[in-house]
Amino acid sequence: MNRDDDRLPYLTPPRQPEPSEPSPIEQIFDAATEAARRSARKPPSGPVARILGGLTIAAGLVAAATLVYGIVMFPDAPIRETPRGFAGKTGAPHTAADHEAFQQWLTALFVVFPAAFALGFAYAAASALGRRKTS
Repeated sequence: MNRDDDRLPYLTPPRQPEPSEPSPIEQIFDAATEAARRSARKPPSGPVARILGGLTIAAGLVAAATLVYGIVMFPDAPIRETPRGFAGKTGAPHTAADHEAFQQWLTALFVVFPAAFALGFAYAAASALGRRKTS
């Protein structure tokens, strides 16, 4: 042995135990990850699921565009009627046309977002049903 080894025994790494069979936690983790990999490899099989997937993506994009439009066009929303006309949250005056456009945007928002969620749930159900039939 070298003299330095005698003086610095803490520098030698501890011996690792021999690998044995995986612990129960590792077995559960391996089973769960394998199941996730199997389900990720299977695309939705039916044409209904594919169509619903495309519609869900389109509805999500329309919902995001609608939301961005409202944030850009109506930064001081809500525009409400006051005794002196129409005003936003900051008190800035607006016209009746601004108020009407705000109301139309609000209606579109309350139609587009639930539609996107409904299509998403329908897609999830159709793809789960398609996977269950093929399994």
